[in-house]
Amino acid sequence: MTWSVATGGMLVAERFAVQALVRRLESKGVLREAIAIVGSGPLVDRLVAYLQGLDQSPVEIVGIFDDRSTRLPDESIKPHGTLEDLLELGRRQQIERVIIALPWSAEERILHVMRRLKAQSIDIALCPDLAIFSLPHKTFDYVGNLPTLRVAERPLRRWTPCSNSLKTGSSAR
Repeated sequence: MTWSVATGGMLVAERFAVQALVRRLESKGVLREAIAIVGSGPLVDRLVAYLQGLDQSPVEIVGIFDDRSTRLPDESIKPHGTLEDLLELGRRQQIERVIIALPWSAEERILHVMRRLKAQSIDIALCPDLAIFSLPHKTFDYVGNLPTLRVAERPLRRWTPCSNSLKTGSSAR
């Protein structure tokens, strides 16, 4: 009986100690996910503002990289370097994720960036276009293997009216 009570008390104490340690590490920024962003312009500006606006942001932006940043407006965030600079940074520093923030219409460029980054041991994500930041509900769904963004859904899904399911063989004729 003493062993059971002592074990239960130690489990509760351990849980509180681990929770306090996690809070302390979060406040120091140790548990943040290091991410890099590829792209420039309005999409990157809104993405950075969104990430920095999160409560207790779980991410640390280690840099913004783009090979084609010469035609940026003055108020846009300037990239820290090129794709080559990102690859070099990835060799020197741990980066958990790269977010490609390019317009989805730039398919060739996105594929080029993805091919270059696949040599690194990094998660690669594609940032949705500008419209995503204005949508209230952001739920991703799949149609077959095609990822889609659900922007609205009917209240009752896959609902069949009772009148059709209650028909018998004789009344359906």
